[in-house]
Amino acid sequence: MTKVDLMVLGLLSEESMHGYQLKVVLESNHTRLWSEVSTGHLYYTLKKLKKDGFVTEKETRVGKRPPRQVYTITDGGRNALKNGLDNLDVHTQRLYFSLDIVIGFSRNLNIPKGKLYELLERRKDSVTDEMAELKDAWKVMVKEGLSLSEYMVYEHRMSLLNGELKWLKWAMTVSKDANSKTLQGMTYEKDGPYALP
Repeated sequence: MTKVDLMVLGLLSEESMHGYQLKVVLESNHTRLWSEVSTGHLYYTLKKLKKDGFVTEKETRVGKRPPRQVYTITDGGRNALKNGLDNLDVHTQRLYFSLDIVIGFSRNLNIPKGKLYELLERRKDSVTDEMAELKDAWKVMVKEGLSLSEYMVYEHRMSLLNGELKWLKWAMTVSKDANSKTLQGMTYEKDGPYALP
C-alpha cells in the first residue's frame, strides 16, 4: 500500500468523493508542501483501489453536467487503511539529502574554490522559498481554522526547514573559500551549529 493509496483512502473514509473533488481537497490542504503525494497519479490510484476492492465506484449526474464517478471506501478499504497506517515506517523513516552526497564526495572531485559554497547557497535559497510558500499556505488555512493535526504537520515541517537553514548558514560560512584540497583535510576540530559528541 503506497502513501498515495493511504491518503486517498483516508479522505474517502471521511466522505465519498469524485476524482476531481479529491484533487481539490488535496490541493486545498497544500499536500505537496508536506508530502511526496502527487495528484498526478490520483486517477490511477482510484482505479487500482477499485480493482483491489478497497473502493466502489458509482456514476452520478447533477443537472445537465456530465456524469461523474463517485468513490466510496469499502469495509476492506477501511481495514487496508488501518493496516497501512499501522505499518507505515514513521518510526524508522530517515531523511536523506542529495546535497549530502555531493558534499561527501566533493573532496574527491577537484572542485574549484567557491563551488561548494554556490551549491549550498542555492539550497539555502530553495529552503527559504519553501518556508515562505509554507507560511503563505498556512496563513490561508489558519483563517479557515486549523485542526491540531494540521497544526502539528505545519510545525513539524517548519522545524525541519529551520534546522536545515541553520545548518546551511553555518556550512556556507565554513566552506566559503573551500576547494578540494581544503575538503580533504583529515580533521575538523571546531563545532558546527550542533556540537560534536
